[in-house]
Amino acid sequence: MPESIALAQLKGLLADGVQLVDVLPPEEYAAEHLPGAVNVPLKQLDAETTAQLDQRRPVAVYCYDALCDMSPRAAWRLETLGFERVYHYVGGKADWLAHALPREGQDLVPYAGELVEPEPPTCLLSDSVADVRAVLDGSRYGFCLVTTEHRKPFSTFSEVDLSALEALYSDIGTAQRVAEVVS
Repeated sequence: MPESIALAQLKGLLADGVQLVDVLPPEEYAAEHLPGAVNVPLKQLDAETTAQLDQRRPVAVYCYDALCDMSPRAAWRLETLGFERVYHYVGGKADWLAHALPREGQDLVPYAGELVEPEPPTCLLSDSVADVRAVLDGSRYGFCLVTTEHRKPFSTFSEVDLSALEALYSDIGTAQRVAEVVS
């Protein structure tokens, strides 16, 4: 009997080399699918289309989400075809994507989390202006959060602030001096 599994169990099976099968239609598979998955759409799932799979190795199937009934039906059909260990990933592609896990396909759009940095760019009061410049140059935000040695926020300044001060002063010194002048 096929076993229903959650994400944690699927990850373990993937680490052990499970065969992963996307049973969604070809156009949905092509757009976006789990890494390493092969596409055997439910409507075409038979002995011929599954010949590429090893019946003695575990196989996990998935469809779109827990409300989609294609992967449980595919799991039963695979068992009927002689597959020995069949798993149905209940959460499906929606669960995988909701956890921002890697994916493959032709129509990938960035996850929201890929568009932001988890931490704002920071520098310490004692950092040199050259170090602050390096932080600003490596950031897409255009500002730097200045903190104390104990990581408590002290001030912020922007690329514009730093450029203006560099134009006025030949040697502005440290981030603390920049923060004092900007404030």
